[in-house]
Amino acid sequence: MKDLRVRNILYYITLFLAILFLVFLAIKQCLNTSLWFDELFSISFITRHKPFINIFHIFTSYEVYNLPLYSIFLFFSYRIFNYTKFSLLIPGMIFSIIGVILLLRLIRNYFGKKVVILIAILIVCSSFFITSIFWEIRCYGLLFMLSSIFVYSYIRRLEKENIKSIIILGIIGIFLSFTHWFGGILILLYFLTDVYLFLRKRINIKCFLSYFMIAIFFIPWIILIILNRIVDISTFWLDIPNLLNIITSISYIFGFGNNYHITFEILSFIIFFLLAFILIFVFDKNKLSDKLNIHYHMILIFLGLVFTIYFYSVYVNPKVSLFNCRYFIVILPHGYFILASLFYKIFNCKKYLNYILVTVIIIPFAYFLLTNTKSFVNWDINYDKLADFLIQDNDISNPNCVVVNNTNFIESGFVEFYFENKNISIPNHHVNYIEQDELLEYDIVYYIYDRSRGYNNIDYDIQKFLNNNYHLVNFDLEQCVYKYVK
Repeated sequence: MKDLRVRNILYYITLFLAILFLVFLAIKQCLNTSLWFDELFSISFITRHKPFINIFHIFTSYEVYNLPLYSIFLFFSYRIFNYTKFSLLIPGMIFSIIGVILLLRLIRNYFGKKVVILIAILIVCSSFFITSIFWEIRCYGLLFMLSSIFVYSYIRRLEKENIKSIIILGIIGIFLSFTHWFGGILILLYFLTDVYLFLRKRINIKCFLSYFMIAIFFIPWIILIILNRIVDISTFWLDIPNLLNIITSISYIFGFGNNYHITFEILSFIIFFLLAFILIFVFDKNKLSDKLNIHYHMILIFLGLVFTIYFYSVYVNPKVSLFNCRYFIVILPHGYFILASLFYKIFNCKKYLNYILVTVIIIPFAYFLLTNTKSFVNWDINYDKLADFLIQDNDISNPNCVVVNNTNFIESGFVEFYFENKNISIPNHHVNYIEQDELLEYDIVYYIYDRSRGYNNIDYDIQKFLNNNYHLVNFDLEQCVYKYVK
């Protein structure tokens, strides 16, 4: 009994240290990383110049693809914790940690403590988890948490088919559906699973109360958007995927390589994941639930969502691709469950085979994650340094000065976050676009472009006009900014 108590204490200490190390890595690697374009727009959604009700106006009336739940949380944290970058990151960090804890709890219920420790290590070593989920002023930490809770609640409902578990699943589903559109797709796949179980007489019809609750709240929202929104979905920017994108995107969200090229890391991950599928489908004869084989369910949901989005983006509506690896965060808990299943089977196979699999698979797997080059890079302009560039030059407050850019960040939270929140005088004139003749009204012009979109994004007509009518006195190619004076 005493040994068991000691092992439990060591187990919880190890998990605590893993989460603490996750926080440490995020702060160490990302503290000097600039906010990026979409994060600045997250600030514009919850601007302190507008009341709370403005959030619903934005998400129902303007060209915004997001859903409002995360911005609701951010609206209050932005005011409670002041206006710093760290305060903006707090909600995503908290959501991510809660999601990890619940996911590990689910994995422990099925596969034991050794597997939990391994999955915790994989999460800590994933550069994608740190940069795109944990340390992000967007909805992905909340999406990961709600997906983990939804999976956990769904399994609890299978185990205890009572009104309490059904209502809890419905409430979590409502939150999930208002966090990200892929959350709604995930709920639809679970609904189809329950239709199958109902037709097989494995669940009661009252289980559909969860989906009825979700529909009551979410369908009116969709109708409201259709009636009021001005967004043109045909302008969505994602490229049409190919089969290779499926492989690279799935490996990328687990922290392997990048989502563009096949590497040795990704090939190793593919072999690892395929092995999990084979072991589950070929050798798994034990159902973990009387109503549903959870192993099969996780794989079918995981692949079902990926190939549904792929099929839609390639064959149904290729003009509006929805294939973005970041959106697949919604099924990341399912993926970790599948990997946990593989680890469990390795630990429980014959002793000699156990040693072989640990040597051939787990050690290289850990090595690739630990040596994976962290992709902590700025998506576009380094807005921190750009703001410093402008702030250090007193000319921005000159009434004869204008700041012009073709990146559209002026409409984001750039000015509020970098100028107003620091009590620094904002540029008197800052615009996204200006006619060339109007430029002549100003003696000083700052021109800024977006490097991430390539040189095609530079307006050469404006640059030619500026070169013909002004003198270039200062520039910073790294920050993509030029300063001209007459």
